[in-house]
Amino acid sequence: MKSENLIKDASTKLGIDINTINFAKSHVRLKKLNSELEWEISEYRNYLTHFNNGLYDLDLIANEQRKMIDLCRKLIFGYINPNFIEWKKPKKTFLKK
Repeated sequence: MKSENLIKDASTKLGIDINTINFAKSHVRLKKLNSELEWEISEYRNYLTHFNNGLYDLDLIANEQRKMIDLCRKLIFGYINPNFIEWKKPKKTFLKK
C-alpha cells in the first residue's frame, strides 16, 4: 500500500477528516491527472528519498510539513487512545535566565 493510502486509511479509522487538512496538490498531478501521488509533500518525500530532480517552493513545503506533523500527532495520540486525537499541543515556553 502506498504511504498516502496508509495515511488516509489510518485517518478514516480514527475519524479524522483528512480533507480539512487541505494538503497542497502535487505539482505532477496538476500536469497529468493519473500521477501516482496526490500531495506535494509526498512528491517532496520522493524527491528526498530517490534523489529525483525537482524544484520545490521551500515555503510551501515547510507549510505542508507542519500540516503533516499535526496529522501525525493526531494519528499517534489517536492510536494510543482515540479520546486524545484533539489533545492540545503544548504551548511554547521560553526559559528566562
